[in-house]
Amino acid sequence: MLSRASRLFRLRLPSAVLAVALALGLAVAPGSAAQAALPTCNSFVYKDGYNAYGSVSVRVPVWREPYEPGYTLDCDLRSGNYNNTAVRILQETLNHCYWNIIGAQLTADGDFGTKTRDALIKVQRHHGILADGGYGPQTRKTVYHHGLATNEGAGTCGRLW
Repeated sequence: MLSRASRLFRLRLPSAVLAVALALGLAVAPGSAAQAALPTCNSFVYKDGYNAYGSVSVRVPVWREPYEPGYTLDCDLRSGNYNNTAVRILQETLNHCYWNIIGAQLTADGDFGTKTRDALIKVQRHHGILADGGYGPQTRKTVYHHGLATNEGAGTCGRLW
């Protein structure tokens, strides 16, 4: 028969081991598929979207294999992406569709710096989504993208279908 002290020790030992392992960084929970690394967006495509006036064709950042057909919308843009066409498209979208949210206009230079990150955080907060300052699947699905109206003729903003 175990003493009371021995029973307490046995009950608390797993918790203590876990706490020490976490403190030392030894226990890491596996990431979900959604957290898996995405390729960096490097181009754009026109996709069907909509707004209050009807159908629009919007420019959306994508990842495209160089010299290969096809693309994927599942890509990522973050601080540190430079000289990138997809970043320039994102900056133009923020300037045209969210000028009243972001304040000062961004220079659409294709460099994802602190001003682009801060503007994107403002837009993410405006939409009530995770405000991490990065452009990924959740942001792509939520924000309005800049493009061409198919029934108005002028540049406009719309969400993806």
